Amino acid sequence: MNNHIIIIISTIVLICSFICYLLIIPLFKAKQITQTVRTIGPKEHYKKNKTPVLGGIIIVFGTLINLYLLLLENPLNTTYKKSELLILLIAFIGYFLLGLIDDLKIVKKKDNEGLSIKTKFIGELIIAAAVFYLILTSKQSTIINLYGLKINLSFFYGFFLIFFFMSYTNAVNFTDGIDGLAGGVSLIVSITLTIIAFKNKNFLVFYIGLALIIQLIAFLFFNINKAQIFMGDTGSLAIGGVLASMAVLLKVEMFMLIMGIVYFIEALSVVLQIYVYKKYKKRVFKMAPIHHHLELKGWNEWQIDILAWSITIIFCVLGFIMEVVL
Repeated sequence: MNNHIIIIISTIVLICSFICYLLIIPLFKAKQITQTVRTIGPKEHYKKNKTPVLGGIIIVFGTLINLYLLLLENPLNTTYKKSELLILLIAFIGYFLLGLIDDLKIVKKKDNEGLSIKTKFIGELIIAAAVFYLILTSKQSTIINLYGLKINLSFFYGFFLIFFFMSYTNAVNFTDGIDGLAGGVSLIVSITLTIIAFKNKNFLVFYIGLALIIQLIAFLFFNINKAQIFMGDTGSLAIGGVLASMAVLLKVEMFMLIMGIVYFIEALSVVLQIYVYKKYKKRVFKMAPIHHHLELKGWNEWQIDILAWSITIIFCVLGFIMEVVL
């Protein structure tokens, strides 16, 4: 096993990513490729106005370059189906492009209103359907592991997969609301999935997981409070897409509900807030997603980050143990 090759490649890409951020942050500021903060948000967020966005571009391109180099050298001598690589790439790049279009529209209009909900929904649906088509044509398993109970969903796996991808990408997107939150949670989830991939000898997923970890480390260096750059939908949707595709290839879809518990608490808080307000004209939270509620209750961003990261670590360990045992 050529561990040194993996370390050398990943270290070089990590250093290059740091350099890219150092160059891009002042460039984006000069070109006004910056965040437009919602006026209805917490007042503390007003100071984030004009912070550069589109940090997700470096996350995605850095991950892809790292993956390419690892596959080129293939230090673990892995074999994989082209369809498996396509599943990862279509989910990652597809959701990246959708997020990029959304962010560019916001940057151009300077009003925090990107793609319409309907347009975004259709785009997410098309990408998820494309992934399912690949799984169907490449005869990938349609069995899900429901915590020890193996269920073959057969044709209905398509509906499950589309719901899974759309839920996960949007949940990650909702989590991206304060400095370091989505990046830190995603780093912990990525590490867990990458360990599972190595344990299960799925080295293709291990390669992309490792590449993503390297990029999230570089991004967090510039995103932890006070953030110098945001990932935007460009990054959050792409991360959600690639994590979901990694889970599908590892057959740990249901365990992602546990490991990604923070994502789903965030998403659930939004759904609950909308439902209760529409039905009863009352608010469950001061503001949704729930991290904004905590901010308005007096929590600072570091406190929210530490809480979210701690919960994620605990539930990722739990999810890993369950995956091993079940």
